[in-house]
Amino acid sequence: MIPVCEGVWTLLQHTPTCLVMPHSLNTKKLCRCEITGCLISTYCRVMCVFALHSVQCLSMTFVVGSLTVGSLKTLCESSEMPSHQQKLTLRRQEGASKETSAKANEAHPPSPLMSDAIQTATTEQMAKDIASIYMLLKETSETQESKLNAIQTATRAVEAKLADMATRISNTESRLDFLEDASRALKENPPATSDEVNALRQKLDDLENKGQRNNLRFAGFPEGCEGSDALAFVRNTIPQLLKVDFPGGLEIDRAHRSLVRRKPDGHPPRVIIAQFLRFQDRERIVEAARRLGQLSWNGHRIMIFPDYSKLVTDKRAAFNPCKRLLHERKIKFSLLFPAVLVLKMTEGRREFTDPKKAQDYILALTLMTWNVKGLNHPIKKKKIMTFIKSKQADIVFLQETHLSPQESDKLCRDWVGQVFFSCGSSQSRGVAILIHKQLQFKCTRVVKDEDGRTLLLLAEIQGHRMILSNIYAPKIDDPTFFGNLECHLILSYLILSYPILIAGDFNLVMDDILDRSTPSQRHSRSASVAIKMCRTLGLVDVWRVFNPSTRDYTFYSAPHNTFLVSNSIMPSALSCSIGSIHVSDHASVLLHLSSFGSPLKPPRWRLNSSLLHDPNFLHSLREQINSYIEINLSTAPSAGVAWEALKGFIRGFIIHRASYKKRTALTKQIDLERKIAIAEATFKADMSSANLTHLTRLKYEFNSILTQKIEFSLFRARQKYFEDGDKPGKLLARYIKQKEAQTIIAAIRAQDGTMMQLYSSEVQANSQEINSFLSPLNLPTLSKTQVDSVDAPISKEEILKVIKNLPIDKAPGLDGFTAEFYRNFAEELSPLLLQMFEEALDKGSLPPTLSEALISLVLKKNKDPLDCKSYRPISLINCDCKILAKVLANRLDKVMTYLIHPDQVGFIRTRNSADNVRRLIDIMWATQNKSPTGDFSPAIALSLDAEKAFDRVEWRFLFCVMEAFGFGPKFIRASILTNRIISQSFDLHRGTRQGCPLSPLLFALALEPLAATIRRDPDFPGIQVHNDNHKLMLYADDALVLISQPERSLPALLRIINRFSNISGYRVNWSIVAQELGVRLEWTTILQNSKKVSRELRMRLIQFKLLHRIYWSPHRLYRANLIQSPECWRCQTGVGTLTHMIWSCPKTQIFWTEIHDFIKSTIRWDIPFSPRLFVLGDPSLLKYAPPKAAEWVQTALMLGRKLIISQWKAPSTPPISVWHIQLGRLAALEQLSYRLLNKVESFHLKWDPYLSRIKGSY
Repeated sequence: MIPVCEGVWTLLQHTPTCLVMPHSLNTKKLCRCEITGCLISTYCRVMCVFALHSVQCLSMTFVVGSLTVGSLKTLCESSEMPSHQQKLTLRRQEGASKETSAKANEAHPPSPLMSDAIQTATTEQMAKDIASIYMLLKETSETQESKLNAIQTATRAVEAKLADMATRISNTESRLDFLEDASRALKENPPATSDEVNALRQKLDDLENKGQRNNLRFAGFPEGCEGSDALAFVRNTIPQLLKVDFPGGLEIDRAHRSLVRRKPDGHPPRVIIAQFLRFQDRERIVEAARRLGQLSWNGHRIMIFPDYSKLVTDKRAAFNPCKRLLHERKIKFSLLFPAVLVLKMTEGRREFTDPKKAQDYILALTLMTWNVKGLNHPIKKKKIMTFIKSKQADIVFLQETHLSPQESDKLCRDWVGQVFFSCGSSQSRGVAILIHKQLQFKCTRVVKDEDGRTLLLLAEIQGHRMILSNIYAPKIDDPTFFGNLECHLILSYLILSYPILIAGDFNLVMDDILDRSTPSQRHSRSASVAIKMCRTLGLVDVWRVFNPSTRDYTFYSAPHNTFLVSNSIMPSALSCSIGSIHVSDHASVLLHLSSFGSPLKPPRWRLNSSLLHDPNFLHSLREQINSYIEINLSTAPSAGVAWEALKGFIRGFIIHRASYKKRTALTKQIDLERKIAIAEATFKADMSSANLTHLTRLKYEFNSILTQKIEFSLFRARQKYFEDGDKPGKLLARYIKQKEAQTIIAAIRAQDGTMMQLYSSEVQANSQEINSFLSPLNLPTLSKTQVDSVDAPISKEEILKVIKNLPIDKAPGLDGFTAEFYRNFAEELSPLLLQMFEEALDKGSLPPTLSEALISLVLKKNKDPLDCKSYRPISLINCDCKILAKVLANRLDKVMTYLIHPDQVGFIRTRNSADNVRRLIDIMWATQNKSPTGDFSPAIALSLDAEKAFDRVEWRFLFCVMEAFGFGPKFIRASILTNRIISQSFDLHRGTRQGCPLSPLLFALALEPLAATIRRDPDFPGIQVHNDNHKLMLYADDALVLISQPERSLPALLRIINRFSNISGYRVNWSIVAQELGVRLEWTTILQNSKKVSRELRMRLIQFKLLHRIYWSPHRLYRANLIQSPECWRCQTGVGTLTHMIWSCPKTQIFWTEIHDFIKSTIRWDIPFSPRLFVLGDPSLLKYAPPKAAEWVQTALMLGRKLIISQWKAPSTPPISVWHIQLGRLAALEQLSYRLLNKVESFHLKWDPYLSRIKGSY
């Protein structure tokens, strides 16, 4: 502390106009007090001067006592005390000072003259000191003020420069925005001049074709054979050539040779062009030529063609190579006007307007082989399948699938039509062959082993018979594997003489010099047997034929994956290339054969919701919608037509923008693949850390592109898979059911036309019979106010409310527009929807697309797939129709509690299935006790399931029920209108659509008369509990009937159900059997603390297993007498305890050291090299690190533990390069997860140091 003058404190105590002293003074400048002579702070000195000045002004005189070191220390300590303590201390000191002065005066009383002299001298000296201090303060103040003025001037100059710079930046941004908008407008809307020129060209071409409509070209007639009169030559020669009689003779306007220059002898002659006066004559000539086929005149081949314009002729000539190929393959085709190639294939008619696409269809067959290193993870599986689809592969050979037979069957979806597989375990082996669903492929025989290493197919591919084999050879030197494979192939080849194509991971090389990064002079025994097999069967390595001296590898050590084909197939090979190593640790190999083709049908269009996250796209689409409404709405013939046209217009605009975005992304992906290939070659030549970092960065960018591609199909489900792993749950079960609905139904068992009669009316009851059933029930009816409420005109506010609450991530209808689209453009679309709804309800008919629905069949659990009853139809309804249905459902929902008895709890407001469950438990408990009389009355809870409940609701019965409840005709017509489906195959006469918001409410209304009949029937007593009688519990179509007197109640129940079925179509499914309830355990709460490490469940589960020592170490196995030695499997020197295996093993220490160095240099913070952190993940060791950096460190270390555990029994730990690659993939997955959770900022806070490292280190 700085010493404070006691005299200052005394003066400040007694001076009314003094300044307040602070508790502590931080300045280090000291001076000597002019009054007391002690060292004090400059600030204290100034306070003293002001205090003295105040004293002088008040004409007051004080006596300053002497200071001691003790008093200074006391004052210094008191400066840290609270204010009240300071006051008490000062008062004590003041009292002590007065007492001391008084005692001194009593001992040595001063003389009056001496006192006056002292006072006068002191006063004069004080006045001088005050004047000096005042001048000093004035100088100091002026100096400080000048400095402050200079700082203020400089600050203003800086502010002016910043403002000027901000203005310039704003102007630059405005100019850039203008240029970008102008560039975008030019790309989207080419100049009008270009459109006009194209239109004029098309019009001119059309006029030319119309003018030449009656013309024919005759090719092959030798030059000069027509003589001087070409017209007479054609008139006389053509009928004889075609053997066609023209009764009135051929009327020809003119005929001549083409006007091109005559070619020398030996060249094809010029064609003769003839114009016929009657178009019918021209058509007869063309038909006769087609009927006769090849024509000949005097030994010359004659061909007859229509005469088209040059533009059309050039377009048709572009198909000549395709026509030659079609002739060679004996495929029927026709070339329609103007230039449309139509192929008549066995699978149907194919049309092409692009010659290149037609030729690709005829020629190309793409085959891929790839060691995928496991497909258990759903994200990785989707990435691999997406990548394969982008390569348009027709036949895919996968190795190391690690899938069970059930999981392998699930690969048959999307573009995959057939799957053949041989399964290993969930951690190793497994091969599969995927066949594109558009490829003509027929398998006649399948041969597989039990180890998941060999799969052999005898197949017919578009008429070509082949032997296909997919293999995954052992990593060890096992010559018997290739010996067995050779036996199978030789037997098949000798019997069938089919050409052979083998693909797979051979785990060996054919050439130890060229095929290895480190050449070897020694062949393995497996390689020797494989080479002998190739020589015996005449197989060649396709990639080595195309690259005779090139070194490239599908793995970092050798080209494990390759194609071996018969010599007869080799001429059809167009190319063979090795891809990049990105998703898997092996590269894929692509083989293109020219013998087959695989066209792709255009998929059903669906809006890619990821486009709706692009602000520029939303702005452009909003402008297009507003422009359409402004131009077309006033001139449209009806609101329905305007709405249908708007959807078509929007669909075209979205397709255009999506195609442009897709092309851009594809270009970037191709460029990245090229860069990855270059980076891999560089890394293979020089395995430095800089090259590895550069390669990791490129692969991270490549994985990010693949992640963006699959983001559309992932939505929330895939994000949940990444977080929840393989945990069984509702999400997984629902997703599997949706995928099962997409499988092909190969056969179905139908009796008496059951399938065709499902949606046809079976009930013959008329309205009078139905009303006679309903009349005695005394059903509740709506009041006039309620009827007016449900019949009120639809409002815009209702539409906006429904759109706002539309569930996202739901499959759209046939028009492809999702709920997210309507949410984003609710304000623009709601007025059109309102007009269209009002018009449709007035006319009694919806626009065509609102009456359509895609019915998806979902196979029920544990049901016979051949039985029609085993499938549940789900209607995928267009969102615009769903909006109307939801508006009506919201109105109906308000009155359902008044109309429907509390027994029914399904889909009704304020009711829950738990109510009936609690009620059932109470009844079961009550019926366990005997009655007071000692008699025991049996009680039964009979569960009834309605067969095709929603699909069997008769419309006539539903009309009558709604009328009985008091609904007006307007609401009844609207409700049925939204539940009608008009299909090209069949019309519906009954049923409510499962998937429509209105369906469950309408079904509850239709079922209520049955429930009311059961309640009021005296022959059905139910179960009496105290004063309440319980007969029925309902949840939608599931009914639980409570029976107390079975002999009396069951006949009455059957009678009621039969009568109700005769008028309503309701039918009980008596084949339903009960199933036991399952139990599901979750570890979510246990793993909650480690959730920050990674969003992937299996990563967090590793921490749990380590803490509970679940992994079996060599030492543990040795103690259980399961192995012979407790030594570590890696170093083979120390005892292989769990701690040794995962931490203290020398080989493991090298791995951890490299990870530690990388992490430390990335986050620029020294983390402790301790097993508490690296193995157990103790967060206390990172408490001083930034929170997000600590999270990233834990994630990186957890990945290291995962890699060590994944090679638990391997002789060495995984190389650090694998950790780098896996860390890049994990970053891409985490980015997807954070993006879907709208936590992008959290991702960047956690991963930016790593991303900056890999982007800036090369």
